[in-house]
Amino acid sequence: MKAKAFKNGMVPSFVALRQFNRLNIKNTTFVNPPAERYGKEADIALMDGKKGMEGDYYNDWLGFQGVDMEATIALSLPTNINVVKVGLCHEPNDWVMWPKAVWVSFSKDGKGSRPNG
Repeated sequence: MKAKAFKNGMVPSFVALRQFNRLNIKNTTFVNPPAERYGKEADIALMDGKKGMEGDYYNDWLGFQGVDMEATIALSLPTNINVVKVGLCHEPNDWVMWPKAVWVSFSKDGKGSRPNG
């Protein structure tokens, strides 16, 4: 999307360019819910494209304490997905640690296989 501002008697603004990726999310379900203090807007947090800031773990992050994160994101429409990006944080002083592993899988029927490991 491109945008430019105009006003009589003024020089037009620069052209602002922004790309939006819209996915029609039906719902997000978790086997284990995020820890309450890290789970703000958990239903959209995995797909909203926002990056969390180090030290502010309540906003734009999901945290899991003592359990694995396993989530299913159901889309409303069949969608070709070419890229999956995962944002992680490691800040041991704040008890925020890397996961031991990350798996991403896709399914057309919601019954895709889970990796062994």
